[in-house]
Amino acid sequence: MNRNALWDTFFGTPDCVKNYHFYSYEYLDDCGFMPSASEMFSGWPDGETLIARVEERLKYLGCKGEGTMQIMWLPPFVGAGDHNNYGCYVLHYKQLEDGISWLASPFVLPFHRLFQPDDFESPRPSGRDRLDERIERNGLPPYWPGNLGNF
Repeated sequence: MNRNALWDTFFGTPDCVKNYHFYSYEYLDDCGFMPSASEMFSGWPDGETLIARVEERLKYLGCKGEGTMQIMWLPPFVGAGDHNNYGCYVLHYKQLEDGISWLASPFVLPFHRLFQPDDFESPRPSGRDRLDERIERNGLPPYWPGNLGNF
């Protein structure tokens, strides 16, 4: 598949931007793995116009400052996109003045952290048994299924 057909498939035309899903997130800090959208869309007839429409929409939503539009690929196992075997692409814009990241996606992004408060924590897994951790955290007595009951 040539690159222009790929972009047509995933991003549609610039008129499709009005139906994109937009998200802001604090903070996507490692942007080194995301190439410039302008460079990736080079040679795609709709590329510059699509980027301009996304930037207009971001400004309307409150995005400020100067930054660069980048593109990221999400693998299929993250569940974003309409096919289970290819993944999808998302546009990323990082505000330089405060570091807030803005995402523009043709697909709903199913990441619960996008919708959590800023102080939400998701601890790393430990080597300890999850049941022991739950008992410690919630003060629950150990439970043994079957005839053994609670101890």
